[in-house]
Amino acid sequence: MEERKIDDIINELDNSKVSHCGGLIPQTPGALKKEEREDLAIESVVFVCTGNLCRSPMAAGILKKLVRGEGLIDIRIDSAGTYGCEGEPAAPLAERVCREEGVDISGHIAKRIDYELASMSDLIVVMEIGHFQEITDSFPGTKEKLLLIGSLEDGKEIGSIADPYGKGLREYRECYSQLKRLVEKLYEDVLKKKASRGME
Repeated sequence: MEERKIDDIINELDNSKVSHCGGLIPQTPGALKKEEREDLAIESVVFVCTGNLCRSPMAAGILKKLVRGEGLIDIRIDSAGTYGCEGEPAAPLAERVCREEGVDISGHIAKRIDYELASMSDLIVVMEIGHFQEITDSFPGTKEKLLLIGSLEDGKEIGSIADPYGKGLREYRECYSQLKRLVEKLYEDVLKKKASRGME
């Protein structure tokens, strides 16, 4: 299949329906277009996966490390799950892979995203198309700040980040690598540009 730019795909799918798990999703996953992402006034970001045990805490940890390392912006970074294994720590392999990369998620405690967290967050970054729909269904009015993290991948079709839960160290390392690349792109293309404009 010929590769297409993500913004072209988003434009084509806007106001249409895409299939997911045999159902229909009446919104465009990753609906924030590039120019809209760059213009966002972002002071808080929440990463969302299913159980809040692997992908979202890893992504939040990666972004926290970037923000601390650059010292450019004061931003609240959090993570949650659409299901949320309330009170559980991060998956051991997720913590191990992060530790290997100098990212500390040892204090993470899983929680489920709720109306308060969704409403107070300027940007909600989800891992799967299904998460996009669950959040728009549960919290009306949040579509404008939802972003499918796979939509940051230049030159590729919209995709989800595979859940490594219950799998081995190799899958966790692959997931971390993918998340690191996309979170760095989010930081460079959106958050860092915002900080630079604020210092002008």
